[in-house]
Amino acid sequence: METIFSSSIFTSPTFLALLHSIFVGVLTALVALAFMETFEKASVMSNRLLTRFPVLLTSGFVGLMLGVIGLFYPETLGLGYDFIHKITASELGQLSTTTLIALLILKIVATSLTLNFGGSGGLFIPSLYVGGTFGLIYAQIIGLKPVALYVMLAMSAMLAATSKSLLTSIALVAETVGPSFIVLTVVSASISYFITGGKSFYKSQLMRKSDSNLALHMDIQKHKKAGLNGKTRNSAL
Repeated sequence: METIFSSSIFTSPTFLALLHSIFVGVLTALVALAFMETFEKASVMSNRLLTRFPVLLTSGFVGLMLGVIGLFYPETLGLGYDFIHKITASELGQLSTTTLIALLILKIVATSLTLNFGGSGGLFIPSLYVGGTFGLIYAQIIGLKPVALYVMLAMSAMLAATSKSLLTSIALVAETVGPSFIVLTVVSASISYFITGGKSFYKSQLMRKSDSNLALHMDIQKHKKAGLNGKTRNSAL
């Protein structure tokens, strides 16, 4: 199967890898919560600033901030296809843990500012970027191999947490970087999905789920009531 971001590493799951997949799921969920909270705060800040200052002034100031970020860490600008390809294919080279942490934080900030202050783009690839970077940090700090395994685990966990589409996140990562480590991916993604609860980038999606659950509950209650009335009439007869 041809994938967007190639990774030729295959391995069978081990007990140690399973434990690490659990840890990755838990820690990625925390990073995802921080990402979503930052994005939400940026949205609130955008609404406040745009009501007090001209759009041109606000956008210019945010653009200046993004320019400064890009000057020192150009990898944080744009969608990040090239960066994701390098970390999944283990072609990034040796970056210090401090640099990787800076890239993760600044990518979250740059994405939140760009999308809330008039910029265009999406959240799918930035989520992959942030998740993959965290997986790389995790593997590098502990000294785990193959690094691509933990990059993919964190990617799927990040998508599951931020999009609230568990199976979709697993399938998308499989199609994006290949079906390697699919069992461990399910573990990390599931843990991250449930830890983050009702948090998501896509609030309308959660509202539709809530409405659907409410409709289902009302339908069940209606049938229960109808059944109870039927029993009452039969008893009366």
